[in-house]
Amino acid sequence: MDLNIKDIILEQKHIAELVYKKLRMADPYCILAGGAPRDWYYGMVAKDLDFYFYSSGETIRSVEKQLSDLMGFEVKHSKYSQDKEAYQAYKTMPFLRRVFKSEVCGLSIDFVQLVNPNDQFKVVDHMDVSICKIWADEGIRLVPSKDFLLTDASKVMFLTEGYKWTDLHPKKVIDKFGKKFVCGTKESAKEALVRNGINERLKQVEDKLHSVTN
Repeated sequence: MDLNIKDIILEQKHIAELVYKKLRMADPYCILAGGAPRDWYYGMVAKDLDFYFYSSGETIRSVEKQLSDLMGFEVKHSKYSQDKEAYQAYKTMPFLRRVFKSEVCGLSIDFVQLVNPNDQFKVVDHMDVSICKIWADEGIRLVPSKDFLLTDASKVMFLTEGYKWTDLHPKKVIDKFGKKFVCGTKESAKEALVRNGINERLKQVEDKLHSVTN
């Protein structure tokens, strides 16, 4: 990995950890999920940080103030329904309530407010593409899901029900990872493991997971 890229990732993780420690004062079960943990897993610089949290704030202004006071910098509401890519990416997530945005050291941060406490545990499973189904505990410790590990081992990406490869975000995922991963289904990913020697590939998955989480 290029030293400069490694330094940038370390800086991003430092920002993520600081934001997480502040955000957990509002929600101890908040998580960082999606693009940033995925990119860090593959040694890539993240485009932004997406935090998912619960707040009982009923009005936009009350949550803006809560987040701004916690973070120590301005956080503003964003109408994600007006962002076609975000709207498509979140269309199977009825438990999302609002999105708030900010920026730290040039790194964009999204704070996604959830409808109910414990909705955080639904977020990763509802990500649109299997390669995005990974989250970071405490903002930095990477936790891959089973779907993510299946994709990593088989090199086959697959969609969550309700999404299409022609949706804007899956198309961007293909642009980013299409040279190393193919598009398929969960069944074809499992078949690829069998073809490639399932025991050897699963051992590689277990070894990689062990190295990431320790």
